[in-house]
Amino acid sequence: MKASKGRPSRQESGDELAKAYRLLEEAQDIARTGGWEYDVASAKIYWTTGVYRIYGVEFDFDPNDLDRCIEFYAPESAPIISQAFQRALELGEPYDLELQLNRADGKTIWIKTVGRATRENGKIVRVSGDIIDIDELKRSQLEVASLNAKLERLVLERTARLERANKDLDVFLHALSHDLKAPMRAIAGFSRMIAEDYADALDTEGRRKLTVVSDNITLLDSMLAEILSLARIDTAKTEWTRIDMRAMAVAMYHETASQEDAATVDLSVCALPNAYGDSTLMRKVWGNLFSRALSSTLGRDKRTISVQAEPENDGLKYVIADNGQGYSQTCRDRLFLPFAHLSGGPDCSIGDIGLAVVKRIVEIHLGRVGAESEEGQGSRLWFWLPGLHSYGHGGDADER
Repeated sequence: MKASKGRPSRQESGDELAKAYRLLEEAQDIARTGGWEYDVASAKIYWTTGVYRIYGVEFDFDPNDLDRCIEFYAPESAPIISQAFQRALELGEPYDLELQLNRADGKTIWIKTVGRATRENGKIVRVSGDIIDIDELKRSQLEVASLNAKLERLVLERTARLERANKDLDVFLHALSHDLKAPMRAIAGFSRMIAEDYADALDTEGRRKLTVVSDNITLLDSMLAEILSLARIDTAKTEWTRIDMRAMAVAMYHETASQEDAATVDLSVCALPNAYGDSTLMRKVWGNLFSRALSSTLGRDKRTISVQAEPENDGLKYVIADNGQGYSQTCRDRLFLPFAHLSGGPDCSIGDIGLAVVKRIVEIHLGRVGAESEEGQGSRLWFWLPGLHSYGHGGDADER
């Protein structure tokens, strides 16, 4: 009897079945997985070839010795899988576990084992499931978890060190602001007493020397105050808000400039994009930059200061340019250092830490500072802030 047209023959069906089986075996091998089934009626367990590979045993191994199969699991994992299998067999509870398995070759691997019960007429007739080799994935996860834990410990340790350093800094600042000023006040007081009580006994040179002592005490007091100001920036609490940079720049110019400055300086402030930052600290940035520009232009017949913003590298560069005396390369390289005149030679006229304050505040805002200047040709001092968004601003405008 001939097979009807379109219906596969027994040989063809056998070939298709063999092909499907081969594909299943290849898939199990590639995915490092295998399937198993326990038949309640016969008390027999069946493994696919993938399970044999995961256990690392030959195909003649008998999986029906359940106690022997459980012994393959690591000591801490064996009771877990044993209890889970019994509960699935007796109560029908499914399980999904990640456990360690000791292969026949002695290698310990991580596996994922899943079990589920099948009921017929209300009775559990079989328990089946999958076992997957997840060793590489699990070890990667454990390594990441270990690295995260180590990183967290480092962060906690460094935070603790930072807190201790801040406490030490507070002690140091207290010493500067109180303990060191007491002898300074004594020196200043005795200098005045000598000048007043022994005025008739002092010649011109003696009075000059007392004046030098008094002036240096005043300078030292000013330097200590500026050092305290710089040191306290790092310990100050910051509150980030949206800042109208043009309005702040204009306000800080008028707050910084004297009446003479206001009358003699030609100021232009272009439209400036808004920024995010701590407004109290940012006011110090603008104030110190304007103070430096005003000082630099003293003595010029025509004093000009301009403010503008330039986009650069996903951020904004805020620039204050002046037509002042400018700086030599030696001084320019030291502009943003504290007391640059102490290390820059006699031609460096920067006598405070205003620009050092600017640098530190901008760094807190994840930015940077710089200067472009030639001696006698004016200067451009700037600070750059990253990742700040502009809000609708118009064209250029002058503020006198």
